[in-house]
Order: sequence, then structure tokens, then C-alpha cells
Amino acid sequence: MWSKNASEWEELRNLLSIGESGSVIIVTTRSPTVASIVKMVTPYLVKELPMDECVEVFNRYAFRGREENYLELAEIGRTIAEKCGSFPLAAKTLGCMLSHNQDIGEWRRVMGEDMWNLEQNNRLLDTITTESKEIVAERYFYELVGRYLFQDYRVVYDGTINTCKMHDLVNDLPNFVSRRDQAIISCEKTTVSGNVRHLVWERGYFSPELKFPKELRKANKARTFASIWNLGTVDFEELLDSIGNLKHLRYLDLQWNTELKSVPSSLSKLVNLQMLHLGMCIQLEELPRDVHRLVNLSFLSLTSKQKFLPEAGLRFLTSLTTLFLSYYPDLISLTDEFGSLVSLQELSIVHCPKLASLPSSMKNLSNLQKLVIQNCEELDLMEPTETIGGLPKIRALSLVGVTKLVDFPDSFRKIAHSLEYLAINSCNGLTRLPNFIEDFTALKKIVIQDCPELIARCAFLYGDDFHLISHVPQIDLDGIIFLNVSSQFIFPY
Repeated sequence: MWSKNASEWEELRNLLSIGESGSVIIVTTRSPTVASIVKMVTPYLVKELPMDECVEVFNRYAFRGREENYLELAEIGRTIAEKCGSFPLAAKTLGCMLSHNQDIGEWRRVMGEDMWNLEQNNRLLDTITTESKEIVAERYFYELVGRYLFQDYRVVYDGTINTCKMHDLVNDLPNFVSRRDQAIISCEKTTVSGNVRHLVWERGYFSPELKFPKELRKANKARTFASIWNLGTVDFEELLDSIGNLKHLRYLDLQWNTELKSVPSSLSKLVNLQMLHLGMCIQLEELPRDVHRLVNLSFLSLTSKQKFLPEAGLRFLTSLTTLFLSYYPDLISLTDEFGSLVSLQELSIVHCPKLASLPSSMKNLSNLQKLVIQNCEELDLMEPTETIGGLPKIRALSLVGVTKLVDFPDSFRKIAHSLEYLAINSCNGLTRLPNFIEDFTALKKIVIQDCPELIARCAFLYGDDFHLISHVPQIDLDGIIFLNVSSQFIFPY
């Protein structure tokens, strides 16, 4: 029990008094005040769990008996267990929470968080309001994985989650619970209630003359709008201005709409919008001029026929944390206003064949943690020289199909203490790593694929450059993985 309100205990006891004679009620609490309120017999004081046993409880749930494979995490885990104050429930809960996460940074964050005043917070783990939504969401995801609600999840090179599966029965449950709040609509069914919260387009065969249904303007309380499969099953040439009436919309997914040519200026009225998917809208001419009014936008996926990104459009998107620019066939330059995206944490630039350089203002992206550049054949990372080197928090860098990459600028060494994951794929112009890569002490994993000359130089033990990367805990060379455990390499795969 937590409550110190005596009247609440009296109400509960009255409800329990109708039990059979001889029944016993056991009340557990950590509060002496609660014990004095409930007191019917002399309280039994349970001794604190010895520290070694508390650590054992934590390890049992965090490592499932495999702590010898995670020596650095085990050391951090001992400190976490010690801060549990000999409370086995705290040790068990934290062990379960961290059992699916091998990221050292996350473990250190938990170790350092001020979540340990259990009496004051009246709950086992206090919510840390300073965390990003992405970090909290990842923790919830692994919690659901631990309960087998998500299955077969795929983790990419930097430890982030790419895909997962959900059993039909698990999917049916939330659909059933939320049936009053969502509307599944199609060509034949466009009538919706004004109270609906989630609009979902049903997969089906849509008429080529399909227009955005006027009836949807009634759903002015909707929070989400998406297609079930997101594979081009909804192809509007244009959206109606009335989309601006959906003023509570948080999530708008129109990706793979291969006929969409324009987005109305009324889109900028959706000031509560947080996620906007316009990826693979290959006919889209441009974004509205007033897109900068989407001040709460945190995620933007975009494809268009523009040669330049709109300067005014990006300048005020200060809440944007994730930006995907993909399949821009004519994009030749990113705006210098890129440096205004002060909250940006993840940037992906994919299939932009005419993009020649990154803007120098990118060095102002002080919060950028992940950069993915893929199939940008004309991109020269040597100019301007300070672009990547000016990213102080960059943790993950992926370079795929950057054919002009032949070397790294000297400024690249500036991220030696932040870069944890490096992936290089199909960059055949790069034949060797720079000598200063051996100073990248924060590197946890390096992946090199489809780069024959580079892989030959980095070959295990015998490659001319292997000594430059031998300190990296995990090395993946064309799918052959080497693990560096206590300065000894093992071959698990």
C-alpha cells in the first residue's frame, strides 16, 4: 500500500470484512506511516536484501545468466543495483527494462538519472520529462517485445529498430478497443463521425479519378490520417483546402502517392501536426510557402521535383528532429538555412543523384546524432571540409553508394570522441581508411560492405589497415563479423 489516507483504508477494510471467517489479509508497504494506519498486529519488518543478492536479482533479469558476455554492462549494472537501495522489486524492474537493450549509453543514463527517491515519488520509476519522445518510445517498444507483443524485430547497424511483426490477435485487440475512435474509409465509404480520432484508408482498388473526399472535412477532431499499407493505394492529384479544417491532426501519411502534384497552402494551418509523410510522392512540385508555420513538426519525410529546398520553409521548423529527403531527381543544392534546424537529430539524404555538396551551415546542427547518405553519385564530402567534422554529437554515420568518396577530410577527426557506428557500403572509390581512424575510441561497430579494396586492406589480422580498427568491439566485413572481447577476437557468425 502507498496511500497514507486513513479513510481510504477504512473503506477498503469494510469491503474486505465480508470474507469467510479465518481469512487473512497481508498488507505490504515500505512506509512506516502506512503500517501504523493499517496496524492490526505487530508489523513484521523484513530485513533489507544484502547488496550482493540485490545485484544477483538484477543480473538474473538483465542478462538471463549471460553477464560474462557483457562485462562493461555488468559493471554498470552493479552500480544500478546498488542504487536500488536493497529493494528487490526495483532491481527486478530495472533488470527487465534493460534486458533487451545493450546500448552502454542508455545504461549509463539510467545509472545517472535521479529516479531513486522512491518514497518521494510514490512510484517505482519516475518519468523523466527531459527525455526525447524517441528514447521513451524505444524503451516502451522493448518492454512490449519482452511481453511478446512485438516479434521478429530487426535492428540495423547502429542499434535502432527497423521493422517488426505483430501477431494478428495482438493487432485485433487495439483495433477492437479503439473501434469507436477510428474510421476505416474507402472509395465506397467516406461517411465519418465528427468524433472520430483516427482516419485509415483501406487497401483496395481506387478509381483513377479519385478525389479527396469532401466528407472528411467533418472529421475535425481527427488526430491521424494514414493508409493501411502505405503502398500507393491512395493516389490523389491534389488535396482539398478543407484539409486545413483538421486542426487537431498530429499525423498525416500520404507517402507513395504517385499522383500528388501539390499540397494546398491550408496545410500550414495544421499547427499541431507532428509527423508528415510525403516520401515517394514523385510528382510533388513543391511544399507550400507557409510550411514554416508547422512549428510542432518533429518528423518530415519528403520527395519532390524541386531543385532547391525552400529556405523560408525550413528556417522556423525548430522542433524538427527527423528529416528524410529521398528520391529528389533534380535536387542540386540544400539551402544554407539547414543550420537553422537546431533540434535535428537524424538526417537521411537518399537517391539525390545531382546533389554536389552539403551546405557549410550543416556544421551548426549541434544536436545531429545520425547521418545517412545513400546513392548520391555526385556528392563530394571533401567540400566544404568542415561539414561532417562540425557535428559534435554525431553517433552514427552511414555512407552508401557515395561514388565520389575517395578519402575523408582532415576535419573528420573532430568527431573521434562521439562517433559510435560507422557503415560504408558500395563506396568503391574509397580504398583505405584514414590513419586517424585509430583515434576513434568511441567506435562500437564498423560495417564495410561491397568495397573490395577497402575490405582487403581491413581484413582480419592480415590486412594492411586492420591495426587501425582492431580496437573496435564489433567489425563486420561483408557479413563476416568479428567481436573484440577483452582484446581477444571471437567469431560468433
